[in-house]
Amino acid sequence: MMDNAKAYHSHVHTAATRAAGVRQLFTQPYRPCTKGNAERFIRTLLTEWAYTRAYHTSARRAAALAPFLSYYNTERPHGGIGFITPQQRLAICR
Repeated sequence: MMDNAKAYHSHVHTAATRAAGVRQLFTQPYRPCTKGNAERFIRTLLTEWAYTRAYHTSARRAAALAPFLSYYNTERPHGGIGFITPQQRLAICR
């Protein structure tokens, strides 16, 4: 999820995200709650994945991302959704 900065709407950025198989989601303009969600996720990434340990290379840090995202979505409880996991939340919504 990205904010509505010009850089994220550029043709170059759009092409790069599509080439990587990433779907672009944008926060709604003038909606602090959605931007807050994205900023909270970034802060969580920084404190629980990127800087929890010293990685010898950027490639090792990148390799650690997929397992962290799996943990984040399937095992880590989230206070904003009643201390359940996002996967549990999706099951409730279906």
